[in-house]
Amino acid sequence: MKKLVYISPEFFFDTDELVLSHLSRTYSVTWIALVPMAGQRRRERVEIENMAARAGVTLLLKEMSWRRRSWRQLVFDYRLLQEVKSLGADLLYVEELADFYFYLLQPCFLRNDHTVYALHDVVPHSTGKGMKVWLENTRFAFTRYLLMQFGRHFQLFSRTEYQKFRQLYPAKNAFFTRLMLRRFGDSTCTPGAVTDQCRLLFFGTIEYYKGLDLLIQVMEELLKEGHQRLSLTVAGKGAYWRECVQFVHHSDFYNLNIRFIPDEEIPDLFSSHHFLVQPYRDASQSGPQMIALQYALPVIASDTEGLSDFVVDGSTGFLFGQGDPQALKKVLLSCLTMSQNEYETMRNKLEHWTSVHCSEEETMERYLRFFNSLK
Repeated sequence: MKKLVYISPEFFFDTDELVLSHLSRTYSVTWIALVPMAGQRRRERVEIENMAARAGVTLLLKEMSWRRRSWRQLVFDYRLLQEVKSLGADLLYVEELADFYFYLLQPCFLRNDHTVYALHDVVPHSTGKGMKVWLENTRFAFTRYLLMQFGRHFQLFSRTEYQKFRQLYPAKNAFFTRLMLRRFGDSTCTPGAVTDQCRLLFFGTIEYYKGLDLLIQVMEELLKEGHQRLSLTVAGKGAYWRECVQFVHHSDFYNLNIRFIPDEEIPDLFSSHHFLVQPYRDASQSGPQMIALQYALPVIASDTEGLSDFVVDGSTGFLFGQGDPQALKKVLLSCLTMSQNEYETMRNKLEHWTSVHCSEEETMERYLRFFNSLK
């Protein structure tokens, strides 16, 4: 059985477990799991060990208690690359590290003909303006330059990102799959009738590009006009919340859970709302959207390409013009006038679409076909 070394940061562990469980049927897999400092980590060591055991892979857990720009990261990456080389893998899979030192040192240790890099974002998300943003974008650009100078084989996670990648890097070898859908468990919760109260959910990290401020301002406008048969749950945290909270005036219509949401709360959270709302200013793909598909929760999303790939407008959810508050308002008004039968029909159509377009078997067939082509 061929050896596969799979390197991934903690942010992607939710879907990694499913991918690893499938890959372990074909390869002898060593999973190098990279976990940040205690104050930022999402999972404890025992949970990650259990994930590896369920997936049937060998785990090498690497914990980092410093910032990525620290000289200690340079030492860490040097030793990590030494260890990867010593494992003698037939195939190496590296998932979105965005690690300057790793990419700088990798030509000294790795073979680029048998290394596949998974990229979630071809270009960085919009994060506002200012010197800090400029520095972050410059660092992203130089890190990506180092990667592209060495890497030959790449994976993307949506058709849109794949097309962007092909335009920017036509000489590279690439394929795309959809993100794997991870089910977090069942729930007995229901949202109630949409005709009684339309329950909206915003879920995930709160960042500028996700447009929560736009959603809250539209909510406030509707409430001032007397449309009080709706509510918004904000579940997640992020520095940009400070910019968003100033727009909240009718607090009785909001359920604010400004904190990290653990996995065990996700089933009830997604099952107790009528729509997931994603007013993103840009996107490549979306973890919350994948969870919504798993729970047949219709999505209201901006028509940015990374989100619109997964929404059939007016059938399985709703799309509105990116950054257009009046277009979002029109969609929310449509939701408020839906009958319960119309809503249930939308959920049923979404469930059918997901079963056709997001199967694990089709996703993994794409992985294996590409991996087998690397001779």
